[in-house]
Amino acid sequence: AEEKAAEEVVDAVSGSYASERFEFKEGSYALSAKEDADYSNAHFKAAPPKKKKKKGGTTVVTMPRAADAADVAPVAAQAEELVEVGTQSVQSWEFKAEVTGELDTHDWRLFLTKDEGVKVSLWHDIPLFTSRDPVRCNFVCEIPKFSRKKYEIATKEAGNPIKQDEKKGVLREFKRGDLQFNYGCLPRTWEDPNTPHPDTGFNGDDDPIDVCEIGLKPITTGSIRPVKVLGVLAMIDDDETDWKLVCIDAEDPWADEVNDIDDVDRVFPGMLYTIREWFRLYKVPDGKPENKFALDERFMNAAYAMDIIYETHASWAALMKGDIEPKKLDLKHRASMIETGPGAGMMGEVALAVDGFQRITDERTKSQELAADEAKAEMEALPEFQPNQWRRMSMAPQMNGPEDTLEYRIQQTTKKDEKAISLWHDVSLRAPDLPGMQDMELYNFVCEIPKWTRKKFEIATDEPANPIKQDSKKGKLREFKRGDLAFNYGCFPQTWEDPTHVHPDTGYKGDNDPLDVCEIGMLQLPTGSVTPVKVLGVLAMVDDGETDWKVVAISATDKWASSINNITDLETQIPGTLHAIREWFRLYKVPDGKPENIFALDELFMDVDYTKGVIADCYEAWQGLVDGNAGEDASVAALTRDRRASLQGAGTTVQELRGDLSGLSALPEAPTGHVVVLEPRGCDDAMHGESIAMANAIIAAGMSADVVYFSDDEIEHLFSLVYRAKGCIVRVPVAERSEMLNGLVSQVEAMGLKSAETPEALLEIVDKNPEPQWT
Repeated sequence: AEEKAAEEVVDAVSGSYASERFEFKEGSYALSAKEDADYSNAHFKAAPPKKKKKKGGTTVVTMPRAADAADVAPVAAQAEELVEVGTQSVQSWEFKAEVTGELDTHDWRLFLTKDEGVKVSLWHDIPLFTSRDPVRCNFVCEIPKFSRKKYEIATKEAGNPIKQDEKKGVLREFKRGDLQFNYGCLPRTWEDPNTPHPDTGFNGDDDPIDVCEIGLKPITTGSIRPVKVLGVLAMIDDDETDWKLVCIDAEDPWADEVNDIDDVDRVFPGMLYTIREWFRLYKVPDGKPENKFALDERFMNAAYAMDIIYETHASWAALMKGDIEPKKLDLKHRASMIETGPGAGMMGEVALAVDGFQRITDERTKSQELAADEAKAEMEALPEFQPNQWRRMSMAPQMNGPEDTLEYRIQQTTKKDEKAISLWHDVSLRAPDLPGMQDMELYNFVCEIPKWTRKKFEIATDEPANPIKQDSKKGKLREFKRGDLAFNYGCFPQTWEDPTHVHPDTGYKGDNDPLDVCEIGMLQLPTGSVTPVKVLGVLAMVDDGETDWKVVAISATDKWASSINNITDLETQIPGTLHAIREWFRLYKVPDGKPENIFALDELFMDVDYTKGVIADCYEAWQGLVDGNAGEDASVAALTRDRRASLQGAGTTVQELRGDLSGLSALPEAPTGHVVVLEPRGCDDAMHGESIAMANAIIAAGMSADVVYFSDDEIEHLFSLVYRAKGCIVRVPVAERSEMLNGLVSQVEAMGLKSAETPEALLEIVDKNPEPQWT
């Protein structure tokens, strides 16, 4: 049967001037790209078809065009062009965007054109795969992240332009808020509305398969990017199967970290939860019920997702060939391809892709059944997912009061003795150096509101010890009606925007709060976490007649951080981010019936040096606040009294924080060197006494020392702690060290540094190496 099918493919493409490689798989047919280097001119000379058997019974057929010798050169040139189109990234195509109609009208359309105006169908003309080893697909972006206008490919219009969807004559926007991922589809796929899917029980939704691209960079409408497939979610929308693929731009710096769906949960905790909840709730503001999901609401793995892609690819081919009984299907789908016309220059390539497809059977293949069963078993073995829970465990916060009530508070405390830690006053502004970043000026960022969320959490600056609470107004808890935040939002500790000082560049006084920060990195940071960041710029917002600076920063350990050092880099590397931040703050009060916010300094984001000046001013103002130098007259005292009162409740000093990871940023810099004694949290009194004795021995030798307790879930924080010290004693024998602790020691030793298990051994190393170094 395979031999016969292969011969039929050869016959179907005779006369075409392009060559492709076709693979016949059990139960389905998949088109794959020919990437090998044998596409030379000689390959297109008249020759019989070549066939060879691959492992597993797959037949590979190469189909050259029979041609006269005189035709070889021009045919080869044409073939070379289409081989590039069909088998490589479409980034090499010279596309032009052609827009018709006015923006924000029913007539607006975005076409892609090639070769002096020839229209390119984003559904039919773009190859599905950009490479097969590794597997990469072409993703067509319809809706960029940070936006909400519902753009989509017009599947029933000639040339398949992109338009803004409408309903009952009204252009559609997502009332749920801005998308936190790039949204679009895979070309040459189709979810068949005539056949129920065996795993969901519902027919397809009559559209190309949808994609959520989770990379950090916004992708513009109509752009085509190579993506890595990670998994898929089975949404049921109006009793139709509506698959949502999860992918990442293959060129995103984070792409190498994720290869399957479980990697997404591990590397980007909260991302999958965000995607599922978005699709569950996005219709609720329109008065509709929540959407539902098949497969126990699980995200299926990459293998399962590829099977779904193959299925929808085969359905598209059958649709184009006319093999599907129309039923409720609108025949304009096929017309949208045909009407692009034979002169389009690419239709031969499309026809080539269609011929030879076999309709996938209704029965599940063995590989699909295994993929579904294994994925479900893997997911069922996992604990119930709760966003950020694994990160919060290392922060040791105390949750007081029922969540989603006015009494709810998140109070950071020391783990050993549960002393309150003020995230405003006790955490230092400057962050410790990180490995390889000694020349960078890093700051501690306190996260109040994680990205992809909307509850308005904030440091309670007027409460003892400054816990984090959800803001309220007139007795009601506040959420941003504008939608979810696209960045982690919080503040810099030990800063204060002085409400008595008129800033000369804005003409307004400060807002009486710590300095606000927008952290734009890839990861969602939990409420109450402290993260070292580097600043990129600052925006001067004016809110209710007060200066309200918005610092833009990125986590120092984010994989984008090395290439982004200032506002210019940010606009170049992740275009659209600054616009999204400014428009968010301009409009977030509008749903409450308030006017738009305004900005000083011509609405510009100022550079790094200017930003550091703002930070220094706010740090100096904070020092005056805590020293009691601010608020000397009655009117000013009324503004600052509660802020100073919060200091009393903190009840901690830098010295009292020592011995716990929460005080990392406050550790002293001893001129003779500082040593850290690491002991496992929960050790017995005897070991703890030995640790204290070790620390005293180090101090007696003229150095300073701290005893720090740790557990496995805190080891990620230890590297920066050890980095700041001259020496480190690890109070865990080699044979008893966990994999994570061994990893920490290995990182230290890999840099040519030494470790010790006793103070004597450590001091001996220090004596022999008087110059500062790690030991």
